[in-house]
Order: sequence, then C-alpha cells, then structure tokens
Amino acid sequence: MAEHRRRRWRRPTYRKPWSSSRRPALRVAAGITLAGAATAGALDTPALAEPEPSLAEVEERVDALHHEAERATEAYNEATERAEEAEEELAELSDRAARRTAELNEARDALGAHASASYRSGGMPAGLALALSSDPDDFLRRADVANRTGDRQAQQVREISEKLREIDQLRDEADERAEAVEEARRDADEQREVVEEKLAEAEELLATRTAEERERLLAEEGQGAAPARAGRDEARAAGAAEAPT
Repeated sequence: MAEHRRRRWRRPTYRKPWSSSRRPALRVAAGITLAGAATAGALDTPALAEPEPSLAEVEERVDALHHEAERATEAYNEATERAEEAEEELAELSDRAARRTAELNEARDALGAHASASYRSGGMPAGLALALSSDPDDFLRRADVANRTGDRQAQQVREISEKLREIDQLRDEADERAEAVEEARRDADEQREVVEEKLAEAEELLATRTAEERERLLAEEGQGAAPARAGRDEARAAGAAEAPT
C-alpha cells in the first residue's frame, strides 16, 4: 500500500477557461445524480444491498480514477493544442486565398482594359493601314507598341491562369485544415467526458465514507479537501468548453 500511495494525482488543468453558461446545468446534473444515488440506497433493503467497499478498496480505486482523469486531461490538452494549430493554419490559408483573389481581380481588370483598347484600334488590316498612312514611320512605331501590348496581354493571361490554380489549391488545403480542426475538437470533447466520468465516480466512492475518512484519504493524496473540490469543479466546468463554430 505504501508503494501504491507514492503515486500522486495532479489536479487536471485545462488550457482554456470554459464558459460558465453550462456550469449550473452540470452542477445540477451532478446533484441529481448524487441525490438519486442516495435515494436508491435508502430504498434498498439490507438483504439486497451490496456490501460497501472497505476503506482500503476505496482508497485504491479513487487513486486509480484520479490517475485516469489525469491522463485524460493530458490527452484533452493535446487535442486542444492540435485544434488551435489547425485553426491558425486555416486562418493563414484563408488570408492567402483572399490576397490571391484580389490580385486575380486586378489582373482581370487590366486585361479587360487592354483588350478594349486593342479592339478600338484594330479595325483596319495592317498592310492597308500602312499603305494609307501619311506617316509610315509613325505607323510602324504604333505597330511595335501594339505587338508589345499583345505580349503583355498574353503574360497577363498566364498570370491569371496561375492565380486561379493557386486559389484552388489554397481552398483545398483550407478544407483539409477545417476537417483537422473538427476532428481535434471532437477528440478534446471525448477526453473531457472521460475526465468528468472518472472524477464523478471517484466522488461517489468518497461519498460512501465518513467525513473524517474522506478528509484522511484526500490528505494522503496530498491534495486536501479544498483543492480536491476545486479540481472537481474545474473538471465539471470543462463541459462548457468553447465549441467549434
């Protein structure tokens, strides 16, 4: 038993404060559960009642439950960290996609302006325009400018195509990160439920003992009654963790 007691349960800590909106409901539910258990115990006849566990058995089980709750708390924190990292990546991808979309719109506007100018100035075949021009040198200079303009338009078309492909890729990556966020949040919720279940079972076991025995058991774990109650309240408050939107 001395070797077993060297394992100490560290009170679960949560990375985020969970909103208080669900705390009353959780406490009411816990109260109903404990009241129901007490009522059921009162109605049972001595002949049907199961034998109560010994103090040593309660101590061993409570210690094991606290360690299980601690492991679940660590898993919860890890899942929360994964969700936060995925949310940051998702926000960055969304910003990049928005910037590329703005650049795409600008390139489209510029291409449209060049296309309109070319259409307005390109109504006559080049050979006939040269023959009728009163200043052939000026015509050739303008023709060279038109060729360069056509090259710029072709380059703009290529840039638009590249931006479209990049935007599609960014959106695909954003969808993947959004799924990762949802998965991590689900994992965190599952681990939070495990923490609540383990602590609730430990509390029910402690409730079968006298106040003096409870104080002694909690003191032997190095927690004391007040910190233990704080740990249980903190675990119950986990039920109101920020949900993904």
